[in-house]
Amino acid sequence: MNNFQIYPALDLKDGCCVRLLYGNEKKITVYQKDPIKQVQLFSTNGFNWIHIVDLNAAFGKQDNKKIILELLKKFKKKVNFQLGGGIRSIEDIKFWIDEGVSRIVLGTFAFQNLDLINNLSNFFHKKLALGLDIKRKKIAVNGWTKLLEVDPINYVNQIDKKYFDKVIYTDISKDGALTGPNIYQTKEF
Repeated sequence: MNNFQIYPALDLKDGCCVRLLYGNEKKITVYQKDPIKQVQLFSTNGFNWIHIVDLNAAFGKQDNKKIILELLKKFKKKVNFQLGGGIRSIEDIKFWIDEGVSRIVLGTFAFQNLDLINNLSNFFHKKLALGLDIKRKKIAVNGWTKLLEVDPINYVNQIDKKYFDKVIYTDISKDGALTGPNIYQTKEF
């Protein structure tokens, strides 16, 4: 049997916990204005991993670095954090790992730099996950604004599993719509 784990997501935009409909930054719902309260709720309800996405950074419009650092300081002894969104360099990855992020989710950077990410140092061993965001059976990058002509399965088979032992798979056509996951496409993948 496959091993699936549920990670509650904390999508941050302008310091608030939000949900975008289909990844469209203009179709936004604010769920919680205080990310600390949201992480406390997740932690109290037994989640030991939390998935954070910095939407501002993903769209290249500022970032939520200050609040993420605050969350790490307050909760890193209680929960593990995996972080994605706008991480576009080795220096960014190192910074967040040094600050206490347990796993970095790479999307755009991973797809632009296959040779680089397959030749990392042992420092990154099992600290990275591939963010595989799919729209119309294509990989979406740059805050889901650009589609690549790359077969997702072929790409996953090219990455070094020594660094990437997890794949965060998102069907953008379902994201934020509250219609449930795309079980068929996920199983097919």
